[in-house]
Amino acid sequence: MNIEIFFITFFLLICVWIIIIFLFIFPRFIYKKSQKKIDKKTIEEIENSSNLLFKQNNGGIIGFFYFTAAVLDVKIFNKGLIIKPLFYKKAYLLKSEIINIEDWKGITVKGLKIEHSSEILKSPIVIYTSIPDKIKQILL
Repeated sequence: MNIEIFFITFFLLICVWIIIIFLFIFPRFIYKKSQKKIDKKTIEEIENSSNLLFKQNNGGIIGFFYFTAAVLDVKIFNKGLIIKPLFYKKAYLLKSEIINIEDWKGITVKGLKIEHSSEILKSPIVIYTSIPDKIKQILL
C-alpha cells in the first residue's frame, strides 16, 4: 500500500515538474520578452498586409531551442513572418528586422538561417526546409 502511494505521488510530482518546465522555462529559450508582451496588433497587421506567400509546418531552431518536424508553424507575408511553436503563442519577425539570411545544413536536414534584431525572438532562427531558395527569395 505504501509503495503504491509513493509511486502515485512520484508520478504526480513528475507531471507537475513537466508542466512547470514546459510553461515557464522553455519559453525563456525562445522569446526575449514575456509571451504576454507580444503585440497582437502587429501580428494582425502582418497577416493583413498581403495574402499568405508561404506556409510551412516544419521543424527548426529558435535561439538554442530545437523543434522537431511539424512542431514549428511558419507563415510568410509581405511585412514579415509569423512563427508559432506548438503550445506557445504566435511571435512575429518583421522583414526590416532581418539582418542576414543564409543556407543552413544540419546532419540530416537542410534549412535557412535567419539572423535578426527582433526584440521578441531569440536569434538565430533556423527553418528546416527542402526549398531554402524559395523562402530566401520571398524574404528578400
